[in-house]
Amino acid sequence: MSEPQVRPAVLDDAEAIAVVHHTSWVQTYSGLLPAEHWESDTVERRARRWHERLSDDGLGDLAVAVVDEQVVGFAKAGPTRRKKSVPLPVRMSSLRSPNRPGACGGRPRAVLSPTRTPRH
Repeated sequence: MSEPQVRPAVLDDAEAIAVVHHTSWVQTYSGLLPAEHWESDTVERRARRWHERLSDDGLGDLAVAVVDEQVVGFAKAGPTRRKKSVPLPVRMSSLRSPNRPGACGGRPRAVLSPTRTPRH
């Protein structure tokens, strides 16, 4: 396995992000949500939503972690919702990686650097 590479997400990543997003939810919430939940919460539904989100300029920073040309994780950041008392102008709103040892090299903080500036 090669070292993870982090890059901005592109529209062609929508389905791969959906797989990572769905897989991480299944691994995290399967025992907590009723089985019926997974009938509507599908990879296909998430792929459509990620395609829409990646087509939208207002998404904010979305980065993907890639290992051997496969998306293995993603992180999203954007402007903070609070106007005061928050020292950073950016907040991380999502960080997902399925439970795969070494999927992100054990370094999820590398996905977003504090020096990155969100798109407006």
